[in-house]
Amino acid sequence: MNELEKLTAEEREKLYDAVPMITVLIAGANGNITDGQREWAKKVTHIRSFNNTDQTKEYYEAVEPRFEAKVDELIEKLPLDTDDRTKILSEKLSEINPILDKLGYTFHKNLYESFLSFARHVARADGGFLGIFAIDKEEEELIDLSMLKPAK
Repeated sequence: MNELEKLTAEEREKLYDAVPMITVLIAGANGNITDGQREWAKKVTHIRSFNNTDQTKEYYEAVEPRFEAKVDELIEKLPLDTDDRTKILSEKLSEINPILDKLGYTFHKNLYESFLSFARHVARADGGFLGIFAIDKEEEELIDLSMLKPAK
């Protein structure tokens, strides 16, 4: 059984919004969401929609078609103030913990690790010289996605 089928339609939608929220959270951590970060996040989402061998491939297949529109919507609707935006996104991301808990251990673990990896990709998208200091201080404080809980 597809793990996502265990969820209600509303729960799936919230889960699908996680990747765009992570994009805006990390890209906007320093107050400046760049086109490079947005484009790289879009590419990573696309690659993961066909190049994952675990169950997360199906997840990214569902996220990819709505990714850009959701990122645009979040940027448009969320506060410009970095602290306020970060607080709102962190709270919204924490709301998916009970949804993740409904998934099987392996899928939950793979998806959680995928989110962490995704956050790191976004943070490095506009990185420094030759990848040195690629992740700035504000991004570093958020890339562990402490609001999300690993599988137990």
